Amino acid sequence: MPRYELSLIMRALERPSLVEAMKRVVTELINQGAIVRSMESLGERQLPYIMTAHAQRFYNGHYFILEVDASPELSTRIKPHFQRDVDIIRKNFVIPYSMKKSSFDCSGPYTGIYAPSSKKLKTDRELRKKLGVVE
Repeated sequence: MPRYELSLIMRALERPSLVEAMKRVVTELINQGAIVRSMESLGERQLPYIMTAHAQRFYNGHYFILEVDASPELSTRIKPHFQRDVDIIRKNFVIPYSMKKSSFDCSGPYTGIYAPSSKKLKTDRELRKKLGVVE
């Protein structure tokens, strides 16, 4: 199962209500077959812009990041549940940059057909000269 980061913005709630809301989120993730590795609270902050969810406007929110091991279909299966939860303002599944595959290794100068030393380009140049095409 791939690892994802689930970023959540929750309503600005009192601590007991916020704990209950996060329990609902984590319980639903576990019921859908996910493994919650860690949960980090980034605290309550002012939102970067006024967000609207569930016919309400929000100016502040609690930010959370959860590391989750889950199947790739989890984001589509759990989306309806998160849309019904009135305490969630925004949610986003992200593959962490550290988990993405590393870039390929460079094995030297490129020697493909578009490289300047390629025979195909040399023949194209010769053909253009024969046809009188100006470069």
